[in-house]
This record gives sequence, C-alpha cells and structure tokens, in this order.
Amino acid sequence: MSAQSIPTVKVQRLIDATPEEVFSAWIEADLVARWFAPGAMRAVVVAYEARPGGQYRVEMHDDAEGKVHTVTGRFVEVQSPRRLVMTWVWVGGENREIKNHETLLTVEFAARRGGTEVTLLHERFSDQASADRHAHGWTAVLENLAQRIGSFKAV
Repeated sequence: MSAQSIPTVKVQRLIDATPEEVFSAWIEADLVARWFAPGAMRAVVVAYEARPGGQYRVEMHDDAEGKVHTVTGRFVEVQSPRRLVMTWVWVGGENREIKNHETLLTVEFAARRGGTEVTLLHERFSDQASADRHAHGWTAVLENLAQRIGSFKAV
C-alpha cells in the first residue's frame, strides 16, 4: 500500500480558549475525563502520563448500549502548548476489526482570533471505513471539548 493510499483523518475546530487552556485539556487526566468521548459517552481515564514515552489508557463508556471502548497508546511528543503526538490502539470490545492496529494521532494548537484552532491529524488507518468512523468520532469529541472548556476555567 503506498503512502498516498493509506487513509487519514484531518479535523479542525476553533475552540474559545487560549492554546495553553486547550493544551491543558489534552494533557491533564482530570480534564481529559470530562470531554474525551463522542456524544453522550463518558470517558474514564485509567492511566494518563502525558510526557514523551508516557502511556495512556482511556475507556469510553456507552451507557445507553452497555458497551465500553478502550484505547491505549503512548505519548511520542509533548510540546506545550503547540503540539501533541501519540500512538492510538483500540483494545478488545467492539473495535475488533482495528484491534491492536496502531495508528498515529497528531494534534496541533494555534492561536487565532477568537481562540485556538485545533488541527487533528489521525494517520495509518488500515481502511477507509475505519478512517471515516474516526472522522465522525473526532468531530463529536472536539465538539464536546468546545462546549465544556468554559467550565474547566472555573475549576
């Protein structure tokens, strides 16, 4: 498979907060737990060591369907407040078709008028259908972050 044919996902979202605030929402486990799942799902942070080489494990609980989706990986790059790079591996559960397939997630934070532009690039998918599901999921996750980040400032 050539590099050009490997499916990727790119999602951008303007968040009404500073790059430092948005970056903190991505690296502080207690904040990650408040937004890091799509839609009405809830995130449970099992492990989250946001430093190069640090590991993470997050469960996304779909209480309506009684399912838990678990993702794990390691932080490759942590450049406050500009950039995060991390591996992404689904384990068990409903994601059998992509279970144990490592993808790469890069998130960049840029100051813009009106807040911070978050650019998320998720690479190395095994097929386009998986990339499409992730594009939908990431759009919803970033919407959760945009809606909830105001409450993080009050903490």
